[in-house]
Amino acid sequence: SISQQIADNCDADGIPDDFTSNVSVTVSSGGGLGLLEPETSEARTIGIVYTPSFINLNVALDYTEIEVLDQVAELSAGQIVFGCYGSENFPNDSLCDLFSRGSVTNPFQIDTVRSSFLNINSQTNRAIDLTYRYDHEFSFGDFSTQGQFTWQLEDTVSLFEGEIFDTNGDPGEPDFVGNIDFRFDRGDFTYFWGVDFIGKQSEAEDRRDGTATQIYKIHAEFTAYHNASIRYSGDNWALTGGLSNVFDETPPQMTDGGVVGNAYSTLGNAFLSSQYDYYGRRAFVRLSRSW
Repeated sequence: SISQQIADNCDADGIPDDFTSNVSVTVSSGGGLGLLEPETSEARTIGIVYTPSFINLNVALDYTEIEVLDQVAELSAGQIVFGCYGSENFPNDSLCDLFSRGSVTNPFQIDTVRSSFLNINSQTNRAIDLTYRYDHEFSFGDFSTQGQFTWQLEDTVSLFEGEIFDTNGDPGEPDFVGNIDFRFDRGDFTYFWGVDFIGKQSEAEDRRDGTATQIYKIHAEFTAYHNASIRYSGDNWALTGGLSNVFDETPPQMTDGGVVGNAYSTLGNAFLSSQYDYYGRRAFVRLSRSW
């Protein structure tokens, strides 16, 4: 299942076609003193702010593109070895200096890999951000709403020259997130309703095994969490009560059965990610006082 480039480089290195590794490899991790160059980055941003005079509304739209060059990262032993033998610059690629071959019993066996921090090629991120705020005073109270939304257009990492990984939309990397808050103030009471949005995510584009498509669920649906509260404010104290995850939304279910290399973590069959709520619907009360 290896590429022709890897096969050619292994052949050039004298590795037999029928070679099989049968000895444990020693992997050492360490710092990058004397090996690392400073990371550099380029950022390009353009934005538009709209504030009409006839309504109390503010809208901002921003486009951002950030490219990190010579990003510092610690590669795994597998990434180092495959990066060396997959390189068009073999055997002069710097990754080829990070491991050695030759054991007592097998001259072709990789015996040590030095997994220190390195400057990898680059990382690029592009996104569009939209924020708004609206306020209005009624005779019976004050209403306000605000929201923030991000559409991620690109999130790529290039570990080696000519090898680009695009993780945008993969599990843990939703291409859309956002939140909306609604607030109404009337006298001493404040009423709040908020919604958090998490976009869909999928491992389908990175699937390496085209079988069992009807058995394993490798995508997460669009998810929204609702939160509500009521606050009463006195002269120097306040009492707040409410519900988190009002509709008891559960994390999306995902399972790959190992067919995509366990590319994401699960808790049971629930997708395990910090973006989701694993506690379910719950009530809270908060009392505060100032002196």
